[in-house]
Amino acid sequence: MKLLSFYFCLSGLIILGACSNKEETIVDQWLDKTVIIPEDLIYTRYGMDTIEYSTALSDYTILMYVDTVGCTSCQLQLERWHDWIRYLKRDSPYNISFLFDFYPKDEEELLDLLQFYQFDVPVCIDRKDRLNSMNKFPMGNKYHTFLLDKENRIVLIGNPVNNEGIADLYRKILVPSDSILHDKKQALILVPHKKINLYQIPKDSIKAQFVIKNIGSEKLVLQHLSTSCGCTSVKYPKQPISSGDSAIIRVQIEKQKRGFFQETIRVYANIPESPITLNITGSAL
Repeated sequence: MKLLSFYFCLSGLIILGACSNKEETIVDQWLDKTVIIPEDLIYTRYGMDTIEYSTALSDYTILMYVDTVGCTSCQLQLERWHDWIRYLKRDSPYNISFLFDFYPKDEEELLDLLQFYQFDVPVCIDRKDRLNSMNKFPMGNKYHTFLLDKENRIVLIGNPVNNEGIADLYRKILVPSDSILHDKKQALILVPHKKINLYQIPKDSIKAQFVIKNIGSEKLVLQHLSTSCGCTSVKYPKQPISSGDSAIIRVQIEKQKRGFFQETIRVYANIPESPITLNITGSAL
């Protein structure tokens, strides 16, 4: 398989043009390098139930290594990873594996996060930090995300859920039809209300709707949506929206506790300003 010649920054860094010379050197050293994945690593669901897991038949593998020193749900963005994985499984023509390797400093906190966000993707609780020990990942960054080819060589470096520029680069390879739409056929939209305040509302009936109108000449494609909390679910049209037509994004929030809430929905689409951000606030009764 011919590797694509891209140059990207490490997870959490901005695109290479703004990186320091030191960071450029690190990227140059790691691009096209083969990552060694120990064959006897144990993968589990929620860190409890062991799962048989192999990447042998995969076209690509997304590997995320996390040293969970100071780990928080905001840094991990597990709910966004859920959305991203569902999107790739639905729209990519390739067989993609996902490996999440956690070197836990606070294993109890990590397991709580996995269960809270219902993150049922196979994960490895790598208590001896074997993946890092075998590969010696660059120091100074506790989060590393790699796109690997069939031979586990690094094709891309960077986290697609935190950086839309990097996400576009993943799309070019993994969802080629989406990347064509995203690059060349951009729509224009009008969103009358990007912020909705529900004020006081019963916690078991928190719902809202956002209207997005296609005011451009190209068809509008809502590629995927991510939410700031696992308690928030969204429904939106999967078919392209013609010029002059509108789409409705339906949001439902399930709150267990009373009190103020503020949730964010990010909408990724073939528009110049992608992603756009929608907000819902209120007080659950």
